[in-house]
Amino acid sequence: MLLRAYRVTDRLGVVILKGSVALGAVTLDGLTIARKGATGVAVRIFQVIAVLAGFLFGIVRGAFRLIFSAGGRAGNTAIRRAGTAAGDAMARRATRAAARAELKARPLLHI
Repeated sequence: MLLRAYRVTDRLGVVILKGSVALGAVTLDGLTIARKGATGVAVRIFQVIAVLAGFLFGIVRGAFRLIFSAGGRAGNTAIRRAGTAAGDAMARRATRAAARAELKARPLLHI
């Protein structure tokens, strides 16, 4: 009788162990599938966010380029005009100074 009880409990223990191994394997497979699915969904969401962010960044960058390139052209034009005006003023001063020097050197020529 004791031997039969031992055999029954031994076989029941083996069944429980094999069942728990099978249940663990099925659970891990299910978790792997769920993890891959969740990872795929998360990756897709981040891809959509990255595409939208890149699109918005491109729009903002284009707007800044448009604004600052026009400002840069206007600034360069202003710099060129200021440089030309300063050069013209210096040329006029130099001409006047040369005329005064010549007048002082030869006063009778300008009468």
